[in-house]
Amino acid sequence: MIANIARAFSPKLRQITPNAAESRQLQAAGIVDPTVQAYFLWRRSLVSVVVVATILSAVFATYRAVTQDDEQQGALEIQVETLLDHAKSKVPVGTTGLLKAAGNQLATAAEEMSEEDDEEEEKPGGETTNVVATDHEDDDNEKKTAFAQFNDWVEMLSLYTLPLASILVLFCWTNFRLSSRILLIGWAFSFFVLMGFAFCPWEWFGEAETDLDPENFSLDTLRMLARDANEGVQYIAMLLPAVLSLIPGIQKACLKVKTLLPESVLPGWFLVAAAPFYSLLLLVIFIAFYQFAGETSMLAGMLLFIAAPFLYIVRADAFTRPLLTEDDIRGMKRAQQMITIATLLAGILLLHFVLTQELFGIRIIGLDAKTALLTPLDLVEFGVEIIGRSMFMMVLGADLFMRMNLATWKNQRELAASPAAARYDHTMAALDQVA
Repeated sequence: MIANIARAFSPKLRQITPNAAESRQLQAAGIVDPTVQAYFLWRRSLVSVVVVATILSAVFATYRAVTQDDEQQGALEIQVETLLDHAKSKVPVGTTGLLKAAGNQLATAAEEMSEEDDEEEEKPGGETTNVVATDHEDDDNEKKTAFAQFNDWVEMLSLYTLPLASILVLFCWTNFRLSSRILLIGWAFSFFVLMGFAFCPWEWFGEAETDLDPENFSLDTLRMLARDANEGVQYIAMLLPAVLSLIPGIQKACLKVKTLLPESVLPGWFLVAAAPFYSLLLLVIFIAFYQFAGETSMLAGMLLFIAAPFLYIVRADAFTRPLLTEDDIRGMKRAQQMITIATLLAGILLLHFVLTQELFGIRIIGLDAKTALLTPLDLVEFGVEIIGRSMFMMVLGADLFMRMNLATWKNQRELAASPAAARYDHTMAALDQVA
């Protein structure tokens, strides 16, 4: 396993060589070129690491699904219920101006809660006077619909699709076409199943439809809206690893293919083109979060994390042109080191923020799920899923770019042998004069 890890993360793919058994398997499959052999060996080693990472991710998710109590309220739900409970007795019911009054009273109740919390801490035995509303206990205890149960089973199956696909690839690792299709089918099922169920209405899962009639609006309606929003946030958190792993996985695949085939320009151009889009995606997420928790370390980490991918554009020449000498390759590695250092610094600043800050009196990371948005287990599960999906995407992306390089090479050879080559050269020369 240690040898596989060393191969999977080796910065020098061209120097990977097969052992006796691997050499026989490669030659039996007609793979004799040293560079192509190195690619297949790296790919096999990375897939074996992906198996471990994706199995760990699936086990974490299974453990949570089996042990988690769906009726247990989290820190955010408890805080919302308590806040609404404070405001309920002070908001005029049945008036057209209820929503505005509720907003004013909620703000006042939040201030009173902070004062009452101090008094509650002084009571013997840590007793609390906060009363959590139970108006909707019947709704919480409502049995899941058949569709919700089907959704649970399919989501669980999607978690094991990636490790299953990776294991199958290990059995046919010398068959490039078959193993690539297995990877693609496994990723597509795992990704699009999650996205497909995300579009389904909450009513299909057994959730009561919230009445938004202004004439009948009440604090109970506001409570239901808050609960729906909490469910939406949880669903977004579940989808984030699948989305956030896409571009980093593709970027790493581009770097690996560029290291293996330094003469190729295709992976470098895709790497440079994709970088700003990833930054803009992160920018939207960070801005939304920053509105609730503006803090210096978060702002610095956010800006640094967003700026790091733009270094690909600043140093585009190190990635987009053919690397014909050792100096060219070293230049690409230095540029990559700069980006890695910037990303690590951003990660340290953001980690400091989530470990030390609170949102609305709730810790971002804590040991108790009733007082923190995330527990250490949540953080580990999230990280393992991101890593596993990113590495899976790296293998799949590397296969796609190897195929794209092959198709580009074939098309260029066909063009060079055709009468249209002279006309194309003339057009490009004219463009070069004005570009």
